[in-house]
Amino acid sequence: MSSWGKLDSKQISANVTVTNGSRAVSNATGNATVFLNEVKPGDYFVFGPVVGNSTVKYYVANVLSNTSLNLTTTYGGSTASGKANVQQGPKYVTVVENVRGNAYTIQKIYGVDSNEAGNTMNKANNINQPGWVHQIVWTDGFGARRVKTETLVAMSKNFNRDNTANASLSPTTGNLQIDADDDAAIRDTNA
Repeated sequence: MSSWGKLDSKQISANVTVTNGSRAVSNATGNATVFLNEVKPGDYFVFGPVVGNSTVKYYVANVLSNTSLNLTTTYGGSTASGKANVQQGPKYVTVVENVRGNAYTIQKIYGVDSNEAGNTMNKANNINQPGWVHQIVWTDGFGARRVKTETLVAMSKNFNRDNTANASLSPTTGNLQIDADDDAAIRDTNA
């Protein structure tokens, strides 16, 4: 369990600056210094929102200071400043299967909270309980949409309980408190 974490995606409180072709990420000018408190080596870093399978997640190699961290690979997007997210996830994911060109990658692993597990649209895609799931979507030779979902780590109904065990809080408050902006893949509502 500890190698997977409990945080689906959490926005870093300060804006960051990323540079195309560089592994370095820094706090944007004039922002708070927060990296030592909010990012850990082994987290996955996403510049901008998490938007399903098209999201590029970078592995955090080390956090050098409150204002600087390094990724394991160079940033491939445009040089920019703005909001970023971190996701705990498996510390290492290898390509263990290739289904119609869709390899197992961190890009396709999602944290499913209790609300998402109870959603009828997610249930139709074989998401039945909280935890970490891998989901691939493809179009078959007849033009039909196909979805393969596999639960990688199942969580108990208490996956979302508050860390302080405060019984007055909703069961959806706590460890997976920040829902990734991943509604393109894992829906919060039936809309």
